[in-house]
Amino acid sequence: MTSLRCMKKRTFMILFVFVIVIADWLSGTCFAQNPAQFVKAYYFKSMPAEYAKQELLIASLKDTGANTIILELPLNEEGVPDLRRIPNSVYLAHQAGLKFHIVLPMRRLPGVLSQHSGWEDTQYDLGSGTVQSTGKLDLFNNDAVAYLASLAKEIASFSVDALLLDRDFFYAPVEGIGPAAREKTLIELNWAPDPRQLFKKVVKGPNGIVIEEYGEYFKKWTALKRDRLLNVFDQIKTAGRSVNSGIKIGISVPVVLPVSTAGMLFTQFAYDISAFQKYSCDYYWTAIEYRDIRADENLTYGQMMEQLSRMALSAITAVGSREQVILALQATTKSGKMVPLFQMEEVANLVRNSGETGIAFIIGPDVVVNRTLMKKIFRNQAQP
Repeated sequence: MTSLRCMKKRTFMILFVFVIVIADWLSGTCFAQNPAQFVKAYYFKSMPAEYAKQELLIASLKDTGANTIILELPLNEEGVPDLRRIPNSVYLAHQAGLKFHIVLPMRRLPGVLSQHSGWEDTQYDLGSGTVQSTGKLDLFNNDAVAYLASLAKEIASFSVDALLLDRDFFYAPVEGIGPAAREKTLIELNWAPDPRQLFKKVVKGPNGIVIEEYGEYFKKWTALKRDRLLNVFDQIKTAGRSVNSGIKIGISVPVVLPVSTAGMLFTQFAYDISAFQKYSCDYYWTAIEYRDIRADENLTYGQMMEQLSRMALSAITAVGSREQVILALQATTKSGKMVPLFQMEEVANLVRNSGETGIAFIIGPDVVVNRTLMKKIFRNQAQP
């Protein structure tokens, strides 16, 4: 009897060990998570509204080395999000083997503001000393944030792969004195924002009035705005993942030259990259529209490329995790044609020299992609 018990016990132990070994083997093979990959994308500010044209466009991007399409959220003529156009785009992208990311405006939604004027933030004008409208949502307004969270939730339900918060997701030093922001400041800091105590010294610079010295309340006030941005990010993430557990969330990284330090990002944008990382932000992206910069600042070709290199390095340095960075680079001219092929390669190589990252080429809806070149450019992106 005792021998039988021992045999049963021994058999049980052998089976238990066998199950553990098999489970460990399966976890390392069939069910293992794929390693993180750099984003290799085409970035569209708009796509054709007609389904047939959109189908042809997305099909033309298949097998060009890309793995993602990024689209700015379509707005209708009234400046309100047009969500009807998203499902078809997602379907066509996935059919072509491409992931689909939406760029979600956070503060610049003119149609929404026209319907809800009480949601608007205001700012202090350094030149005139007056308070002026910003044309942006006040993210301290709970109703405005609830709207954004609801919007994110609905977009996520279309099976998009990522939401990238747009470049308007920040607070400038002079912003954040709208009614909701002022009320929050009064409650949290027991102080109403007073520009005379925020900006101690302002001077005239080559591009207008600049702040030379900040007042004693500025840091606390900026920290309040930083914390609000983190809170809003978390609400957007929670809303999106409530209907799409696998959706990724990213933010735009403001670029400060020569390098975006933590102090500069905090002062100029109320940003804290390390805090966003603790909130499990998936992507950090920035658009470098170097051709427009050249035209606006009257730069030579060499100066333009140098500016591009500095901006790429600044964004990469600010984030640190290279595989999470997406640099959106202009790839079409104002007429809608692809930039010269040699320049595409030079730009990609220049950015790569600053540090390997994800790349998204900003192209127009009527562009014809050179498959051979794009395969070459995307293939040269290393894996982390």
